[in-house]
Amino acid sequence: MKDARMGILVALLLCVPILLARATWPGLLQDSDTSFLLMKLGEYNNPWRWFNHDWPLENHFYRPISTLVFELDWHLHPGNAAAFGLTNSILCCLCALGVFWLVWEMTQSLSKALLSQTLFVLWTIGREIPLLDVITPGVISLVVLRMILERRVRWDQVLVGFSSIFVPGLLIVIDPKFSSDTLSWLPGRTATTMTVFCLVSMAAYVRFERLGACRNPEPAPSSTDVPATRSSRQQSFEPRSVWGWFALSIGSAALAMGAYEQAVMIPFVTFGLGFWLRTQGIQARFPLQTAFWLLLFGYVVVRMQFIPIKPSGYQSQQFRSGPGVLISMLNYVFPGAQSLQSVGVSLSSGLLILFTPGIWSSASFGLANIAFWLRLKSAGKPLAILVYCAAVAFLPMAFLHQFGHYHYWPSTFLALFGVLACEQFWKALVTAVSPRVLQAPPRSSRAPGSLPRL
Repeated sequence: MKDARMGILVALLLCVPILLARATWPGLLQDSDTSFLLMKLGEYNNPWRWFNHDWPLENHFYRPISTLVFELDWHLHPGNAAAFGLTNSILCCLCALGVFWLVWEMTQSLSKALLSQTLFVLWTIGREIPLLDVITPGVISLVVLRMILERRVRWDQVLVGFSSIFVPGLLIVIDPKFSSDTLSWLPGRTATTMTVFCLVSMAAYVRFERLGACRNPEPAPSSTDVPATRSSRQQSFEPRSVWGWFALSIGSAALAMGAYEQAVMIPFVTFGLGFWLRTQGIQARFPLQTAFWLLLFGYVVVRMQFIPIKPSGYQSQQFRSGPGVLISMLNYVFPGAQSLQSVGVSLSSGLLILFTPGIWSSASFGLANIAFWLRLKSAGKPLAILVYCAAVAFLPMAFLHQFGHYHYWPSTFLALFGVLACEQFWKALVTAVSPRVLQAPPRSSRAPGSLPRL
């Protein structure tokens, strides 16, 4: 309990940089979308209108919950740009705390929760991890040195060396406008408001299953288990009735759908979380997830009642198709694919391209992506589930011209992905650069006192 309290305190302190990075300039309210939205709020002066009408920009979106956040600012401090910017930063702080809670529930590790939150905070304020560029050359130097000392090349060392090209990229934000479109652009709070409720919904669901679902049987004791002592106690688990967490999860999912359209992917993400729990030995109850699908159906019905089905002019302008959609998705699923494709395109122009450094850089990054997953083997299943959750959370936004806040909810999974990937990479690196274990020579005779061989 003491560690938990300390962890929560650190999580709160990690939000301070977001508050310090808040936007305060008067131009916040002069953006065309923001000024028109605030004008409409003053024209109607009826917060309940947005539950049965289009939202203030009137471009066929149903967003009553996020519109209420604008209403709150407009009523409390009209015309105060700094106060509007503070609300944006508070929403981002709540998202950061949501990342901490979700990761804590998913991993039961305070350190992983704090590291994931730290990475998410750095992305939110537009900062990168110091000395990130020296990781790759440092790792490759260590691996090459070990190869020279051993006078041989091992396959695991090659994979670790290539992985060092890819892993640092996992710690960099996926979109350069990630920070500006959430902290410094007021309409971006539609996505951050949604993300707050999405994180509450997912964390509550994971907690519901963790406390109430059955567990896989414990493995039989082995000779390598730590012996029991008088001060130790056996861990036991009995499922509990914790339906309040499930109700909180469903209610938060409904609020998320009312904040931003991207939240329609909550049932798909929850499905992935069920498989994540299975990897932790928790028998997630997939039939209960029907409630999320029924909620999605109800949302679609309500939306069709109040919002025209025909796309608005803005929506038609935002829709896109072609290679941009595929590239956006590959940035989540397989970032190295774009690099390998560029290698193929470059080679089609002639073999002389091999004498340029660019093609080797692209080939190295693409192969590094493959080497990373080959090195993981069976340990890569939880990471693959995180990639699935991030990709499906982003999926509907891939068909639109890109804004930074489209990646806010998916990046909550990428933060944990980066932490777990670095953990696996570190274990592989230690193995790759450590001296090989020497095999003991065979005995010419039995050891004194040993049993006779039959």
